[in-house]
Amino acid sequence: MCLKASVAPLEGALFLRENGGRFWIAPDVAATFARHRQLSRWRREAGGVILGRWILDTEDVVVDVVSEPGRGDRRGRFFFHRERERAQAIVDDAWQSSLNSRVYLGEWHTHPQDVPSPSSADVDDWRRIAHGAIYESQALFFIIVGRSALRAWQFSTDKGLGILHSSPSPLIDRVVATSR
Repeated sequence: MCLKASVAPLEGALFLRENGGRFWIAPDVAATFARHRQLSRWRREAGGVILGRWILDTEDVVVDVVSEPGRGDRRGRFFFHRERERAQAIVDDAWQSSLNSRVYLGEWHTHPQDVPSPSSADVDDWRRIAHGAIYESQALFFIIVGRSALRAWQFSTDKGLGILHSSPSPLIDRVVATSR
């Protein structure tokens, strides 16, 4: 008998923002993150752009799509560099195909840690992106997917970098053992 781990299909993740808003990761996105976890020594980092929606008249954000690694991205055990032109095309297509409602929200990538923490290179990269990108709000979001948990940060132009607190803890190791 072979056991296979899979994420429960109806789980997403909810984070609370400092301003009282919520940052919600849809179940399909959480499943994408789970597929890219670095559970073995030979798994390379994965990542991409975060796309979603700002909910009108609230401080709430919904992440409903993320891009996955593709052609031109550079990946290794401890690094991920996305190909800029491909990522921009994904953002542009999402904006147009959603009738201008789905926007660029930030970046995600994996780490080979159970509970991930950003490296100094990650934080430097996030600052560079926040100061150089064109985006729809005063904040961008950054997600790191670990082996058993995912964590999220917000970078705002006025307050800098802050961690988002989960409610409840978004463990992505809630697995269902299935026999093959």
